[in-house]
Amino acid sequence: MSEIVDTYRPNRGETWDMIAFREMGSEYYMQELMDANPKYHGISIFEGNEILNIPDVSEKGAEFQAPWRR
Repeated sequence: MSEIVDTYRPNRGETWDMIAFREMGSEYYMQELMDANPKYHGISIFEGNEILNIPDVSEKGAEFQAPWRR
């Protein structure tokens, strides 16, 4: 599991992919975000003010870049 680098309190109505995009730079990091927050796996749409851990994905960034951007 990745190191936790920050926390985030979602707003009412936010979803995992929205939070991953906003806080981690891509909705493709949703699984890493969910893995860092097993307590909330059953939630699809947040009520608001839950405390989520934001994992470090800085080393994984290259794998989501288009080939011409590497």
